[in-house]
Formats: sequence, structure tokens, C-alpha cells
Amino acid sequence: MALMKLEGEIVLASSTTVGTFGASTIVMPAGRYFLNTVGNGSNSFCDELEAQMESTMGAGSSSVTIDDNSDTSFGVSTISRSSAFAITWTSTSIRDLLGFFNNRSANATHVSSFHVKYLFMPNCGRSGVMGPETSDGAIESDYTLSLGTDGTAYALSYSKRYKDSLEFRMLKGSKTWSATANLRYEALQYFYEDVISLGLRVRFHADRNVDSTYRTWVVEDGGLFAPTPVIDNWTDSTESLWAIRYIVRKTT
Repeated sequence: MALMKLEGEIVLASSTTVGTFGASTIVMPAGRYFLNTVGNGSNSFCDELEAQMESTMGAGSSSVTIDDNSDTSFGVSTISRSSAFAITWTSTSIRDLLGFFNNRSANATHVSSFHVKYLFMPNCGRSGVMGPETSDGAIESDYTLSLGTDGTAYALSYSKRYKDSLEFRMLKGSKTWSATANLRYEALQYFYEDVISLGLRVRFHADRNVDSTYRTWVVEDGGLFAPTPVIDNWTDSTESLWAIRYIVRKTT
């Protein structure tokens, strides 16, 4: 079983021109996506981009994948085609999202230089969990109880909610801070800025090799990014160790 990973919600408020792939203009439809799993449409972000390439570029086969399924994955994206094609980006946001930083000359395979955004792959597992990975977490109810003078109990309950902990106690510096990341966008700070701080949904995969199994969360206390060092005087190295904890709630 591989380590966990997190996917962040990607919001395209309107249809967005990705760029020119070969001689074709590629457009992504508006929607709420996740990189590898379906948001509010019928495709993940990668599958939708692949589908747009297939429908627009004519004969040939296309592929959009991310290296994110093992403990040694680097989180880079690969955009490929059965024949060579150049990429001229129109949307710098989608370019950055996919881990690229410049236009690409003609090639059948384009591998990003950086880690993709909206994806976090820690070097360690979660701590302080509130329930088994196969559960929805701890259960909380809007519950009040009153007792009458004769001892009769009166209870009101409106709804129940599920909560859990997203906690890391041994997170490497390279996976925590953008300043000490080995690869741009791999650190939790980037994920916090792009996803958690904006209140966007988070998908938790207990096994990063299994895209089909996940829990969808919203972070309850996402107003602060403040990891604490495991060793106070060891903070600047990529191998330094950090701890951070958030409360997360089940959402759809």
C-alpha cells in the first residue's frame, strides 16, 4: 500500500482556452474538477483535457497523466500524443497547474518540469485519526438535552456531521514549506494557498495508488498555515521535520 495523497478542487468559472496544441486550440469547459477524480461533471481534469485533445486534434490518440501513484512519485504531469505537437500556452494558470513554465517545441511527449498544483503527496502518513480509513470519521450531532422537574428527558437533534483529523507529525521540510521544497509546488504551503485557504474541497486518498477510493473533506480551521518544528533549532533543511494539524469535515 502506497502513502496517501490529497487532491484539491479546481474551479474553472468559465470555459478557458488552454492554448494551441499543434494547430488546434484546446478549450476546457467551465466546471469544478479534481485532477484524477470527477467533480461536478463527468470527467476528472486530466480526463477532460485528454478528451478535448482527442475531439479537437483529429486522428491520433492523446494522453494526460500524473506521476502520483507510488511512494517515489514526483508529481509531474505528462501530456502526450501519437505524433509530435508543440504547445503554446494561453492560460498561464492551467500551464502552472500542470507543472509547466514555458511554451513547448514539437514533441510527442511533454513532461512537466515541476510538480503539478492541487496535489499534495506527503512523505509520511496521517496521525491522530478519529476513525478507521474506511469510515467517515467521528460523528457529531446538533444535540441538546433538557430535563424536566420530574426527571423527564427532552432531547432535540437536528443533524449529524462527520469530522476527522488531517494531521502530520513527521513532515519533511521539502514537503512543508515552499522555501525548502525540492520541486516547485510539492510542499503543503502551495496546497494550502491554492486550496485550503480558499475553502475549496479536498479529496483524501488513503492509498495514492487507488484513485477510485477517497473521502471528500472541507477544512474547518483552514484560516492558518502554521506548522511547528519537531526540533526547534532545525528548521531550514529540506530534511527538517514539521508537524501540523487541521480538523476536516465530510462533505459531498
